[in-house]
Amino acid sequence: MNTELLANLTLLKIHFVSRLYSEANRGARRENRSAWAVIFKFEGETVYESGGKTHVSNRENAILLPQNSSYEWKCVRAGHFYAIEFVCDCPADPAVLQPMSFPVLNPEKMLQLFKDCEYKSTLKNAVYKLELFKNAYEILAIMLKPSSQKSYQSEKKREKIALALDYIAQNYREKIKNAELAALCGMSEVYFRKAFTAIAGDSPIGYVQKLRMKKAAEILKTDFVSLSEAAVSLGYGDISEFSRAFKKYAGVSPREYVKAISSSGLPKSSM
Repeated sequence: MNTELLANLTLLKIHFVSRLYSEANRGARRENRSAWAVIFKFEGETVYESGGKTHVSNRENAILLPQNSSYEWKCVRAGHFYAIEFVCDCPADPAVLQPMSFPVLNPEKMLQLFKDCEYKSTLKNAVYKLELFKNAYEILAIMLKPSSQKSYQSEKKREKIALALDYIAQNYREKIKNAELAALCGMSEVYFRKAFTAIAGDSPIGYVQKLRMKKAAEILKTDFVSLSEAAVSLGYGDISEFSRAFKKYAGVSPREYVKAISSSGLPKSSM
């Protein structure tokens, strides 16, 4: 959950980056944070407690503090730390989130990124503003890296069907057959279908269909095309075929889905 949330944060605004210092034995209670923050304590150590869980902030562990979270913190060893506060689009309800810790495998790289962020945010140069976002995403990537390494065995398994996954990603709008995917991976069709299902969690054809429907949901949230044009864009022969497939996947027709988005007040994307 933590890693998935971190990987899907979309930064909207960065309004504070600074190096700070905390004294030993100082602490406080924080209620309903007004913004998201990442804390990297490259000297000393601070402990965060929330919801019965304890998280340590030091050179080996960065802390993510969600907006609206409440917690207690206490500095147990004095030292400097970096803090970056930002506004973001979060895939989960921030009201139910609490502080999270993430191991840092490369503290020197992390420290340099924070230094760069502070420098660029201080100058407020237009070009630096873009680079500031780039550095901030790199910070999040460093926090994600240990979790990615834990999934190494899973990735090794996915290598068996990597060519098929790549082909599907590029050709999901087309009629894809198991035989051509199996040939790409150098397997018999029967063995490929079993291997793909075991690794991807779905049959090859089911995987293709879900990918098309996920892309359909993204397209329907925009105002780029009409429903019939969306059907053609996704490789369907007509809107009725597209509607049947989408309703089977989402439980509602494309038209009902668009209507629900409009009534929710969520802005639709545009060019």
